[in-house]
Amino acid sequence: FWVVLIGGIANTLITYTSDQSVVQRYMTTKDEKETAKSIWLNGIISVPVSIIFFLLGTGLYVFYTSNPANMTIINPNIDSVFPQFIVSQMPVGFSGLLIAAIFAAAMSTLSSNINSVSAVITSDFYKTIWSKITLKSSMNVARWAGIIVGLLGVGMALILATWNIASLWDQFNTFLGLLTSGLGALFFLGIFFPRVGATSAFIGLVVGIVILVAVQGNTNISFLLYGFIGMVSSILVAYLVSFVLPNKKNIKGYTWKSITK
Repeated sequence: FWVVLIGGIANTLITYTSDQSVVQRYMTTKDEKETAKSIWLNGIISVPVSIIFFLLGTGLYVFYTSNPANMTIINPNIDSVFPQFIVSQMPVGFSGLLIAAIFAAAMSTLSSNINSVSAVITSDFYKTIWSKITLKSSMNVARWAGIIVGLLGVGMALILATWNIASLWDQFNTFLGLLTSGLGALFFLGIFFPRVGATSAFIGLVVGIVILVAVQGNTNISFLLYGFIGMVSSILVAYLVSFVLPNKKNIKGYTWKSITK
């Protein structure tokens, strides 16, 4: 219970502070009050959704444990159980509707993430590096970025299909903790730790990644805690380093004290 709770909170904080595909959604609200409402509403809705999500796995486990003869796949992995149930146990029509819903949800997630990467490449890299740009050139860069990212995604999916992965969900959360925990740490350092400068934050980020890789390779700690471990490690290291390399820039108006006022 505590692993799921702590890991879930940490991963949610990381996602909602550093994931462009999430941030761009609540950045479309008209003011901070509406943004807060949208975040709270999502948090409330996520509770029953998460319960249903985990109950689905529990239900499948109980069903196939009680009815092992219905499992027709030889040496099934975790990801093959639900498709097997849809095809073999659900009535015709309803199973097709459910498969269509899964594809629709996947397309929605993929399109928003491809759009997010295109936006980041265009706004944070292209417009920063090149001074003479036009709307047409920016649109072309965004389109090509989307095409390239989409092709890379397809290629990565084909590669992952050849790996001996027990669960893509577990693998996704492992990657999420290893690759994004430091980004969440940077957000909290910038908002809540004014004495931490860019150098201290970067050192904390690197050391946090090293610590997390060591934990992942040498312990049996659940992958659900990777995000929490990486984020806390980066914050602690950066804060300690800030006593040697304090922030000397004027950050008035950018910390939580300024925002609350």
